[in-house]
Amino acid sequence: MHGTIVTYERMPRYTDRSIGYVKSDGHLHPVSPIQGSTDGSVSKSQSLQFMQDIRAEWETPAVKLRFKQDKLQTENIISLLLSNDEAAIEQLKADLRKTENTPEGRFMEALIRDIFESINNAGLDIRITIDQLGLKDHQNNGEKKLGKGKSVKKNPPKIPKKESLMTKFPEWKPILENPEDMIPKLFKNEAWQMIGSLIDANVDVEINRLLINSLFDQAATGIKKSLQILLLKKLMPRPYSI
Repeated sequence: MHGTIVTYERMPRYTDRSIGYVKSDGHLHPVSPIQGSTDGSVSKSQSLQFMQDIRAEWETPAVKLRFKQDKLQTENIISLLLSNDEAAIEQLKADLRKTENTPEGRFMEALIRDIFESINNAGLDIRITIDQLGLKDHQNNGEKKLGKGKSVKKNPPKIPKKESLMTKFPEWKPILENPEDMIPKLFKNEAWQMIGSLIDANVDVEINRLLINSLFDQAATGIKKSLQILLLKKLMPRPYSI
């Protein structure tokens, strides 16, 4: 999905990302710069066209039917998980195994993960754990839940990649702590070796987004062109052309 997400992030926006607030008539309003967009391009006309396209798509019977079906599937799975019905849960596990690695199965797994991640906010009293459905639990930082309010440590929590890199390469710390300001400076100073190292490290989504913004701001040649290719190979390991 990375390529799709990057494409979405680079879509024209109605306004740029807000950088602060201004108080007017007793109300705080987010404000953004008039020029020098930092989060894709800013085009009110194109942005409005995208919004109109989305609204027109929503009005089609096929999209409304799909939304209705997905909503019903979500409600049914929540009811099933709340019921603690062993037979129904076993059937859900069987459905997950049967549809594994298919679009239908991946959608169902994503839906179930969304439900488990929203348990606290939605006030859902679901007593089983996600690993009881045969799915790995990526959210509990190494703690396996035994029952409501109880857990046992399985593995120590992993150190976030950014923190690990700052420990391993102390000279990276100023950049990783303040990427919004520092990454554009790297490009301004043509610090190509450091930029290449960040691309190769694949630190996180935020760092990659900033690298993409500066790398693909215009047509490139030479070292910058090579770094564009490196980033594409690193983040999108599939056939591409540039």
